[in-house]
Amino acid sequence: MSRATSFFAAACLSLAAATAFAQGAPSGGGAAPGAAPGGPPHGRMKPCSEQPDPAKCEARRKELREAFKSAREACKDSSDRRACMAQQLCAKAPDPAKCQERAQQRRARREGAQKQ
Repeated sequence: MSRATSFFAAACLSLAAATAFAQGAPSGGGAAPGAAPGGPPHGRMKPCSEQPDPAKCEARRKELREAFKSAREACKDSSDRRACMAQQLCAKAPDPAKCQERAQQRRARREGAQKQ
């Protein structure tokens, strides 16, 4: 009787373990939603050392850090901080209208994901 109980318990545990691992989130091909096809996985930027022109990459990232820093400072007391940040960052963009459109799309995706 003890052998049968042990065997049954082991079978139940292995079945539970198999179903637990089968419940993982769908991968979606390894890229983040909205990420460019063929881009880095999960939407992360590659290190500048892997870029064709590392100096240009570092300069661009420094410029972006400064823009975010000034936008955060300008929007620290705003009631709708995300909209303020988008407005501040898009004001400095080469094509502000296109930047605002992409910001609205990101916001709609984020709000849709939060509802689920």
